[in-house]
Parts: sequence; C-alpha cells; structure tokens
Amino acid sequence: ILMKINKIIGLFVICGLLAGTAPDAAAQEPTPTPQPPKDWQVRGVLAAFNDELPGVQYLAVEKALELGITDPFRDKIPKIISLLNIDKNHRSAAKLLGRLGERVSPQHLPELIRLATESNSSSSIQIQAILALGEIGAYAKAAVPQLIELLPDKKWYVREAAVRALGKIGAPAVPDLISLLAETNSDEIR
Repeated sequence: ILMKINKIIGLFVICGLLAGTAPDAAAQEPTPTPQPPKDWQVRGVLAAFNDELPGVQYLAVEKALELGITDPFRDKIPKIISLLNIDKNHRSAAKLLGRLGERVSPQHLPELIRLATESNSSSSIQIQAILALGEIGAYAKAAVPQLIELLPDKKWYVREAAVRALGKIGAPAVPDLISLLAETNSDEIR
C-alpha cells in the first residue's frame, strides 16, 4: 500500500511540475507585433465598405477593426452612423466610431445622440450608440446632458450603458455629474 501511495504522490508531483512550467514557457514566448495593413488590404476594405449591400459593408467594418484600419474612414463617418440603424451592423459600426475617437466631429454627434436617446429604436441599437459615445471619449462631451437623462431609465441595461459611456467620456462629464448628485435624492442614480 505504501508503494501505491508513493506512486500517486509521485504522479501528483510530476503533474504539479508540468503544470507549473507550462505557463512560464508560454510567458517566455515573444508576442508577435501586429503588422500594419498592406495597401491592397486597405483598398479592399474601402471597396467593400462602398458596396451597396449592408452585409458587405458590415464585413468591411469588421475587417477594418481587425486590421486596425481607421484613417481612411474619417470622411465616411455619416455612412458609419447610418450603419448603426441596421441591427446586424450596429456593434461593429459603434466600435469603429469609437476607434475614430476625436475624428468624429461635433457635427456628427447629433445623429449619434438621437440614436442613443431614442427609446423607440431597437434596444441594441440604442445601447451601441450610447457605447459609441463613450468610446469617442472626451470628444463626445456634448452628449453628457443626454446621457445623464438616461440614468433614471426603466431599463437597467440603458442605465448601465449610460454610466459606462459617462465614465469613458471622463473629466468633461464630472461637473454635470456633481450637479446631478447635489440635486437628486434617488438612490438608483447615486
């Protein structure tokens, strides 16, 4: 019996050693640095984005996100915002808008704010528009009052998205949030 116990203990020790060395070996492997997209990839993504079919446009946005292609989309922001209205496309369009960040000019924010505050639109479109405003960051400070109005919304996921967006907008949202805290007695908002 003692020999069987020693064999079992030996197996546990070997397994422990193997388990202990596997993460170290993986941690020592260098992580490949992402390569910038090739010109033909950028041209292909833009050609697909200019296609008339929303499904092809969606795939182009997905590939642009995967390859880190944002610069060529600066002048296509209105079209990206229009993709937010298509259920299948809205998540990718919101992510791309977020990656464009400061390049989303204030003239484009009203449509995004409308989608974020429109309660009769699809919930997922509304959420993605709210999150896109957050991803744009401090450059979306014009949306802060409307996002604050969403904090007492009936739907918890709208409230959560608004909180996340306000957090990502950061410092420009602080004065309005301080005012809100001073004016409200609502525990949910606090």
